[in-house]
Amino acid sequence: MKQFVQYLFLTSVACFVLSICSIVQTAYASPPYSSEQSNASPQKGGTLVVALNSTPAHLNPAVHSGTLTGLVGTQLFAGLVRYGKDGIIYPYLAKSWEWSNNNHTLTLHLRKNATFHDDTPITSSDVAFSIETVSKYHPFFPMLAALQKIETPDAYTVILKLKTYHPALLRILTPVLTPILPKHIYGDGQNIRTHPANWNVVGSGPFQLAANQPKNHILLTRFKNFFIPNRPYLDTIDFKLFQGPDEIPMAMENGEVHVTGFSPLEEHHNQLKKQKHLLVTTEGLDGIRAMAWLGLNLQSPPFNDSRVRQALALTIDKNFITHKIFRGNSRTMDGPLPADNPFYAPSEKPHLLNIEQANKLLDEAGFKRNATGKRMTLQVTYPPNASALAIPLLKYLRHRLSRTVGIDLIIEENYDFLVWSKQIASGKFNMTFDIVFSWEDPVIGVHRTYHSTNAHRNVLWSNTLGYSNPKVDELLDAAAKEPDTARRKEIYAQFQQIVREDQPIIWLGTMPYTSIIDGRLRGINNSRWGLLSPMDTTYWVKQQ
Repeated sequence: MKQFVQYLFLTSVACFVLSICSIVQTAYASPPYSSEQSNASPQKGGTLVVALNSTPAHLNPAVHSGTLTGLVGTQLFAGLVRYGKDGIIYPYLAKSWEWSNNNHTLTLHLRKNATFHDDTPITSSDVAFSIETVSKYHPFFPMLAALQKIETPDAYTVILKLKTYHPALLRILTPVLTPILPKHIYGDGQNIRTHPANWNVVGSGPFQLAANQPKNHILLTRFKNFFIPNRPYLDTIDFKLFQGPDEIPMAMENGEVHVTGFSPLEEHHNQLKKQKHLLVTTEGLDGIRAMAWLGLNLQSPPFNDSRVRQALALTIDKNFITHKIFRGNSRTMDGPLPADNPFYAPSEKPHLLNIEQANKLLDEAGFKRNATGKRMTLQVTYPPNASALAIPLLKYLRHRLSRTVGIDLIIEENYDFLVWSKQIASGKFNMTFDIVFSWEDPVIGVHRTYHSTNAHRNVLWSNTLGYSNPKVDELLDAAAKEPDTARRKEIYAQFQQIVREDQPIIWLGTMPYTSIIDGRLRGINNSRWGLLSPMDTTYWVKQQ
């Protein structure tokens, strides 16, 4: 957090300088975190095996969020910039950039040696098409709401004109959020969400698709014409799909798998820490800030009544969940931002555990107990790739709600991630457990959940709950364009207080995610986005 505050301070200073000087050129030769720092001649070759705990919806991060798509997609697609572990933005497809017009215009200069995997040159036309695609179809629709116009004066210059100041724009231009797509393939008029190229990718990243076998594996091979000389170092990345969470630790122990990410299970961490060849780390997840919550469908009874939502929140013992189910590696949450986010504000009126008040609210909402003491029956679902964590949690909630407020909870079993994602995106659910990233700056990861303009988009991890509050929209719009960090904190504090009262979500706690990596690997996990970053710098200390 200290590092991020320093980054914001430096950003504010830079903005002041820019207002005086009008234009400042930004260019870095290469990221200081690159593999060359630890080894003058990183060894080339070898295969990296990465575990996936479910089948990705597809491989195009421009129109779909999530770790499954992101892990693979950031290897297949390059972005304009990359985000270092040190909080600094480094060149990628854009070799340099400058801000002007009081930080309302960003001019990016593209590399001239970059091509897609079919050897078609990457030009400003592809970049403009990609940014427009993300702004229209990505689940985080509000993150590019400030964009007014894209100009392409020549093949290697892109000018982004903004309606307002945008505090997080460069971070959004990373490959996991804004991958650069080939316009000559995706611009053929087909529906981009179902375009066949989402599965049969022609990208611009360090690796290209060699095989895509659903429920088995996704094989990538080194792109020999990658625009960074001598990269990537690996020959192959093999993403292997596993059907159950217990299978992955066994494969890691046996050396069949070399990397797995976004693992929340403490018993797996403790088991794998005993293996001398493995590194269990939370490094590289500073920018992710994952959150666990219960999403409520606000468009239909009973959750269209805030009293029911508040009653549920007053019933759940979050401390029990944090210490017993999440094994003490989580922090309870009382609102839309985790406590370690720089814009977090503590609650002015904490909603503490209060069974008596919960029952009173349910009575007032018209859900009286019947002769058997029951008030209603609710259904809850969960993403199947989080079943090992979700099922114990939901069983606790089932017991808790039945015993304290007379609510029966039916746990709907899901065995297919794609089935669950379509169910939630279409609004055909009652409650769902979910794990969602806050993505460091609220403009990226928080606005998309609470801004009414992002509702009813039929896209997972947008505002699928149907939450709408005009005052919240007004505050989020103000925070998104506010250049002063202190003032942004004040605006987000107001936003948090309102949303806490509305209670559109039951916030449970932060997610204790961990990356598990073979100790012989170098140059991996080099970003504040963790493993959702290019692996062109990754290499083996000893040949496979």
